[in-house]
Amino acid sequence: MSYQAEAFAQSLRQARLQKGWSQRDLSGKAGIPQAHISRIESGAVNVKVSTLVELARLLDLELVLAPRASLPAVKALIREAEASHDLRSARGLANSLQPVLRRLRIEHPRSSTTERLATLILDVIAIAPLFQTPGALGQLEDAVAGIRRAADSAGDDLKGLDAAINGLAKIRSGLVHVRTPAQTPAYSLDEED
Repeated sequence: MSYQAEAFAQSLRQARLQKGWSQRDLSGKAGIPQAHISRIESGAVNVKVSTLVELARLLDLELVLAPRASLPAVKALIREAEASHDLRSARGLANSLQPVLRRLRIEHPRSSTTERLATLILDVIAIAPLFQTPGALGQLEDAVAGIRRAADSAGDDLKGLDAAINGLAKIRSGLVHVRTPAQTPAYSLDEED
């Protein structure tokens, strides 16, 4: 596989993972067998332009022909836009819960559920850059949708809403408390040194 084909296949795979989709999910949306998606991502097949256009559309990508000399500038702009988009999306999703919070503050002003949601909204906004990890933004979208559904059907019983808020808290904690492998020194000094 050529370097360009490998980079292309990696871009498709990365876009799929950013959406939090499995190959099977993309296969179902595109109407392409999962095995073919796998071969496309591994660079084992030549992709028809129509298939490429459909996959790009589903993955919120755009095919662009640009002069080779302009590629460094285009790539820099894309990196900047992607980082900015992810931050705005995480912040936007958190802020989209403000109407739910306002309603809770009116209907349940002294509830711990209300205060937990307020705190979580601020936490998600503060850690927005962490949602750039693959699949994290999709998890946030699902959690926000779950909170909205639970709030709409809550009434006086907040148990379902508490469970939905716990789901968001779990995502937040998972991003904040990611364990990194312990660093080991490249060398150590002897006792005598």
